[in-house]
Amino acid sequence: TLTVEEINPLSVRADRTETDPAEPVGFTARADEEMRNLEWAFVAGDTFPESGPAASRAPAGGATFSTSAAAAPAADWNALASCRRKEACTTRIAASGRMWVRGHIEDQIVFARSEIVRVQPVRLKLDCTPNPVTRGQSITCTASKDPASAPGEVKITGWSFAGAGSTIKAEEEDQHSPTWGGTMVVSGTISVVGTIGGRAVEPATVAVNVIGRNWTGKIKYPDATSEFVGEPDLPYPPVTPENPELEDGVLGVYLDAPPVASYGEGSGPNKGWVYVDEPPLFSMTPLIRLNVALRPDNPFYRAQRGDSGVRLSGRPACGPAFMRQAARHVPAHEDGHHQVAKSHYESSTTAETLEQTTLYEPNSTSPGRSCSTSSSNRSGAD
Repeated sequence: TLTVEEINPLSVRADRTETDPAEPVGFTARADEEMRNLEWAFVAGDTFPESGPAASRAPAGGATFSTSAAAAPAADWNALASCRRKEACTTRIAASGRMWVRGHIEDQIVFARSEIVRVQPVRLKLDCTPNPVTRGQSITCTASKDPASAPGEVKITGWSFAGAGSTIKAEEEDQHSPTWGGTMVVSGTISVVGTIGGRAVEPATVAVNVIGRNWTGKIKYPDATSEFVGEPDLPYPPVTPENPELEDGVLGVYLDAPPVASYGEGSGPNKGWVYVDEPPLFSMTPLIRLNVALRPDNPFYRAQRGDSGVRLSGRPACGPAFMRQAARHVPAHEDGHHQVAKSHYESSTTAETLEQTTLYEPNSTSPGRSCSTSSSNRSGAD
């Protein structure tokens, strides 16, 4: 009568203990004596201890094995036909468990089981650093497999970025590289596609957050310079018999200093994006131009002797009191324009607006390193 018992010299070893469902695993049976009539069965879910009462039992739903002959009928095996009578068995497994083998050594039925083989689907893994990334800084994204110990070579077939209304694909020379990166301008999602062991796998994606730079207090609007001018900058004399009305902008005018911004360009995932790469500077000096007629030593100033109590066409006559008032008021009025401009350019709102200014120009040539906005003249007069 044959008996069923576990023989220590009989063993089964797997060629790896972690695998992907699509990757075959090799198992090899070994014994000190000749093995005959080997049959193989993989028991999914068999993760019981190596010894003890439960060591030779699979969980509910799987094949059942025991040191008792009555508990090991052939129907329980669900044997792998492709491995029958072989001392090695290679198969794909869908869930963690152990490979069992049974056969004859001399006049005994013997069996053994492998170590636990854990199944973990391999996937593409994508890491991007740094993330978040400050606007204007570079990011590097690296594709790999997870778990790293899984078999199969990673081959990248494409990279792309989507964000802020743009879709950007890697240049041809980068499409098959395991890394991709560049200067970032806007937030979005970076994706990589590829194969592992020749099999297509799900793309890997990473959401990249681009954060703004803090430019508050870094924009310095220059102080204004005042000068007395006549023709052709301002009409002189400010009124004539042919033009007796004192119009705005005749006695004084303020000339703003436009900001000069330098621009940077994104690259890699943000190729085609343009941004302001540093706080703007002011290459000009704000200018307050005062009509030379406001100088007390000017002939026009000294010639005004009208009665300041009489108003002509809604305006007071150009008497000494009016000229003294104009000489004080016009410079203060034009300086007010300068203070408004200074407050505007140095405000946190303007700093944030300029820092966030971006433009997507995928088909344009380089925009150059700097650009000056058009100047805006502010004028006033009494």
